[in-house]
Amino acid sequence: MGFIFFIIAIIGFGILVFVHEFGHFIMGKLFKIKVEIFSIGLGPAIFGFQKGDTFYQIGAIPFGGFCKFKGEDTLEDLPVKFTINMFEDIKSKIKSETTKKLLLDNYNLGVPYEILKEDFENFINSLKNEDEITLLNDSYKFNLSDNKYILNKIDKEEYKKIYKIIEDNNKNLLKYILNNEISKIEKKKF
Repeated sequence: MGFIFFIIAIIGFGILVFVHEFGHFIMGKLFKIKVEIFSIGLGPAIFGFQKGDTFYQIGAIPFGGFCKFKGEDTLEDLPVKFTINMFEDIKSKIKSETTKKLLLDNYNLGVPYEILKEDFENFINSLKNEDEITLLNDSYKFNLSDNKYILNKIDKEEYKKIYKIIEDNNKNLLKYILNNEISKIEKKKF
């Protein structure tokens, strides 16, 4: 019974977002503001078409939506991070080369800021090199309240070494991170 309410809530939320964003769209048109993109769903387009000045799309992430007016920045609407598998799945579904380029230009593969306890411990246990194990144990501290290991303040050389260790041993732990978020994290850490 709870599952049905959950599905109804998701559908209701989707309708609410559509009506809300459509209101932005109508007001923009009424006041002669160019609407560049009208999207149901967030992130890059998995389907879309151009009609007049507006590109109508269905976003890869089926929650929310947005109406982009000329001059606005859509980066605020993009998720901060993706797993490698999710990123590749979304990229494979994108038909528009322009949208695919937007995705590729705005995300970089990077070291995860946080790793679930079980994933971190399995990763550490799979390593054979004691120096690598020590570096990872020194760089990540366990946060009991989140049940995750959180990356400490590290320098650029340590970041490069950790990236290489993860890339060589368990690439799936790496994350595609929005470029703006990388800048924020680097400012905090370096």
